[in-house]
Amino acid sequence: MKNLRWWLLIIVAFFFFGFLLAYRGEFIRFLREAGVYQLPPRAVKTVTLQITDIYLGCRHSENHQDEVTAVELPVLLKKMQENRKISVFTGEVLVLNGEFPGLCPVCQEEEFIGVYQGHVAVYAGRPGRPGPVKEMTLLNIQGLPEEEIADLETGITFMGLEEKLRILEAYSEEYVRNNRPED
Repeated sequence: MKNLRWWLLIIVAFFFFGFLLAYRGEFIRFLREAGVYQLPPRAVKTVTLQITDIYLGCRHSENHQDEVTAVELPVLLKKMQENRKISVFTGEVLVLNGEFPGLCPVCQEEEFIGVYQGHVAVYAGRPGRPGPVKEMTLLNIQGLPEEEIADLETGITFMGLEEKLRILEAYSEEYVRNNRPED
């Protein structure tokens, strides 16, 4: 009889533990909601995303770096444009290189007046980071004062079409004034 009790106790214990394991998810959810059990925090794996884009119209490059989670990475890569290619992927770092036709965003938005082959010209971009020549004038810089030539070689920025036309007109008038044939 003593052995039978032990066997019954062992069977009930196995039944209870089997029942507990079968409903473990519900039991743990109950304990979590009751505030007794906390899930251990999962480490979120991140990937460093390094993007280098080269714009063929002005030969400028832009670099971006961002940290993304491994879960977000596939969605982000789907959204990326087709002309970017993966050059390195180590599991922790993903390097993408892209080539785009046309001008970089700075060259699309900004212009300045400078010198090209001895003539006054309008460039895309900024004086410190010039893009291609957008407009060429017939104004030769040889007929301008030294200070004006120095300003043009440094680059003259402007805001809007009206200001650009005023500056070009002023250089044109200065050129005509300094290159009049003698009477």
